[in-house]
Amino acid sequence: MAVRLAPRFSSRSWVNLVAAGLVVATAGCGSGQPAAGGAPPAVGGPLPTVGVALPRHPTAGRDVVLAVRLTQAGAPYNRADDVMFEIWKDVSGAKHTLLHAKRTGDGLYTAHYRFPSPGNYKVIYHVVAAGNMIMAAPRHLTVTK
Repeated sequence: MAVRLAPRFSSRSWVNLVAAGLVVATAGCGSGQPAAGGAPPAVGGPLPTVGVALPRHPTAGRDVVLAVRLTQAGAPYNRADDVMFEIWKDVSGAKHTLLHAKRTGDGLYTAHYRFPSPGNYKVIYHVVAAGNMIMAAPRHLTVTK
């Protein structure tokens, strides 16, 4: 009597399994933009629009202000649950710093940061609002001495 130890998957089954894994892996964070095909609305209502302001010429050792302005239908959005900035040096294995921004009014959320050394950095915002997380691709900053 033969014992079967593991089920055999056809190539179609593997494709379906990989596709399902990609859907699950990419479902965590959204860009805040509606998906093509009329996706259902965000969990807690329409998502705010995010505008980001980063320093143009940051200098190591000096304080800078990182800011996002949230709007919804053209009006300031002050109901974000959390706004954070994630900062890291653009080198392999770099430590990521997570800063929580404070609401300063009119949909503006700011955080202060001091880059410790010159170099290339990446900055990304995380906005938690209406039961969703909104983020975009990292922005690149060159910090001088």
